[in-house]
Amino acid sequence: MTGRVGGRLHAASVSPILKKLARRAAPALRRQGIDPEGVSGHSCRVGMAQDLVAAGFDVVAIMQAGRWRSPEMVARYTERLHAGRGAVARYHRVLAARRQAPPTGG
Repeated sequence: MTGRVGGRLHAASVSPILKKLARRAAPALRRQGIDPEGVSGHSCRVGMAQDLVAAGFDVVAIMQAGRWRSPEMVARYTERLHAGRGAVARYHRVLAARRQAPPTGG
C-alpha cells in the first residue's frame, strides 16, 4: 500500500485495507454483533450477495455481480436469507398472523 490516492488498487490490497478499517471501527462493529477480526476482502462480496437477495435480484444477476461461476456459491452465501423467505417460513408467518388477528364477529 502506497497511500497514494487515485492509483490503481491491487486486488491483494483490498483485504488489508478492510482489516485496518475494521480495527478502527471495532467498537461500532461489536455493537452490531460483528467480530472485527472476521472482516476480510471476501466479506464485501458475501455482503453484497446478501443485499442483492434481500432486494429481490435473481441468482443469475447475483452471479454476474460477484463473478461467481456456479449458483451453489450464491446459495451458500445467502442461505439464511433464502430460509427466511421459504415456504415453511411463510407458512409460520401466516399462522402467527392468524393467531394475533382479532376475532371477526359475524
